Amino acid sequence: GFRLACALGSLLCLMASLLRLAPALLGLPAQQSDAALAMAHVAQMLNAGAGALCMGSTARLSALWFPDGERTRATAAAIASNALGT
Repeated sequence: GFRLACALGSLLCLMASLLRLAPALLGLPAQQSDAALAMAHVAQMLNAGAGALCMGSTARLSALWFPDGERTRATAAAIASNALGT
C-alpha cells in the first residue's frame, strides 16, 4: 500500500545518492571515466523512479490525514514544498 510505496521511494533515493557518491569514494575522475558516467546515468534513472512514487503520494497523503475542507490546501502546500526542495 501507501507505506510500501513511500518506503520504496525512499530506498530508491538512497540508492541513487550512494551511486552518485561512489565515483568520488572510488577516486574515479568524473569527466574522464566511463564508469562514473554510467553510475550517474543509473542513479538518475533510480531518482526518476523515486520521483514518481514521492511526487504522486501528496494527494494520497492529504486524503488520508486531512478532512475534506483542508485537503486542497494540504496538497498545495506539499507540492509547493517539494518544488522548493524541502
